[in-house]
Amino acid sequence: MATLDDKSQRMSRFALTLLLLLLLAAAHAAWHVQHDLRMLAFPFPQDYVEGVTQLMQQRFNEGLTLYPIVSDQPPWLHNPYPPMGYWITHIVGRLTGTAHPYRAARLAALLATLICAGLIFRLSACGRGRFCGFAAVGLFLFSPLVLRYGCFCRPDMLALMFSLAAVAALWNRRNAGLAALAGVCAALALLTKPQYFAAGLAISVHLFRNDRKLLAPFLATLCGSCGLALAMLHIQSDGAVWSHLFALNVLPFDWGGGMARLADFAGRHALLLTALILLLINPQKSSADEPPRDLAWMYGLCALLPLPLIAKTGAEENYLLELLAVGSLAAGRFASRLDGRTLTIGAALLAAQWLVYLPVQPQPVFSRTYGQELSSDFGAITPTQMDRDIGGKIVEEFRMAEGDVLACDVGYVMLSGKPVIYQPFQFTQLARSGRFDAELLIERIESGSFALIMLRGPAGTPEESDKDGAGLAPGDLPEASTAEEIQQSPFFTNAMLRVINRHYALKRQIGPYFLYEPKI
Repeated sequence: MATLDDKSQRMSRFALTLLLLLLLAAAHAAWHVQHDLRMLAFPFPQDYVEGVTQLMQQRFNEGLTLYPIVSDQPPWLHNPYPPMGYWITHIVGRLTGTAHPYRAARLAALLATLICAGLIFRLSACGRGRFCGFAAVGLFLFSPLVLRYGCFCRPDMLALMFSLAAVAALWNRRNAGLAALAGVCAALALLTKPQYFAAGLAISVHLFRNDRKLLAPFLATLCGSCGLALAMLHIQSDGAVWSHLFALNVLPFDWGGGMARLADFAGRHALLLTALILLLINPQKSSADEPPRDLAWMYGLCALLPLPLIAKTGAEENYLLELLAVGSLAAGRFASRLDGRTLTIGAALLAAQWLVYLPVQPQPVFSRTYGQELSSDFGAITPTQMDRDIGGKIVEEFRMAEGDVLACDVGYVMLSGKPVIYQPFQFTQLARSGRFDAELLIERIESGSFALIMLRGPAGTPEESDKDGAGLAPGDLPEASTAEEIQQSPFFTNAMLRVINRHYALKRQIGPYFLYEPKI
């Protein structure tokens, strides 16, 4: 039997651990707030995909098709996403105004992130209630993945929100109306990003095993919503939607890169993965206060199915967001098993995980995926004044160019008001695999029809970069900074780079970007 001194010591240890948790939570919350505010105020693309997403958002806002037919004539554009994210962003933009084109999409993602946190709390607040819910929310919300993608022009957070909402609809109470609601939410997740099929699959299997009379309304709304939306998109795009969402979206797999991203994720989220493994090997109900564990177990199992997509060329850690959410749910649910003796241990493990989450950013490294300066632990890149200066000067150069421009980041082309001729990453990868003929583009480059061409140079050489964003004169540029030496670019084939080097002269370097103009 524990003595009074033993209880006092346990209470003291728990109080100290709780104080550490509060301090860590405050530090993470402060970092999130300042990062999100800077992202909402930053008027330029923070990476290549933001530019692509916003280009398609602009087409949506102007009433143009999201899925233009790809032919042998320009422009060559590819939209990898279904329309739901664009529609939500359009609504948010109408409500908040258009201070700059990236704010609405980032704000929509931020609101979706907060809703995801609320849904995770609802799904985890069992047993010990609020402690379990807050633990799960902290494990999700303070993750470096959420810090990076929680306020970003991508549809992942919106799709994750709909997936969690589908599961939450059938969590405690079950009836035909809730099953139909879950089906609509699961359909919206698929219509935002097809990768988020785990919730719909998990609910289908769960209802088939446990409550088949609710399976019909769930599948009716799921399949009906998806079928109707895709039929309308097929008619509006003259069938091009299938090419954009499937044929053009299939790229080679880089299994080495995928395993490296998984290793990074596992190293920063060890507690979550441990909890998920324990959930999968022990699906039984853990207490009388919990709903049936079977749905949580099935969702955790189905969330593993999209994992191979992390190895797709161009994939980033955003493909792991649903796994992060499910791992947070699993950790929160296991917190309900803690008693007076193990509560301090659980709180200490939570504090250790939050310590690992701290957004310590190492020196930038060169990413082979997009050629971006990304921190090696996929932590967030908060915009700086230098980023703002660089973006402003690039857009100014593009606006002053007398003719079309070709750039490794279409976001800057869009902001300058110039037409986007070529969406570089996707079609360059397709050209390398023999699925796109780039000869016409090469001929246009060779003829000097582009007033400016922007390439991104190799990172890791800050002494050769324009640190203040003011731009370097051509005579000051290092001799190695030529298109011929920027080989294996993810944005342009080597044949394109050789033609650029023969027919274009280096005009200016702005940060890591190299601007070329036709030779006289």
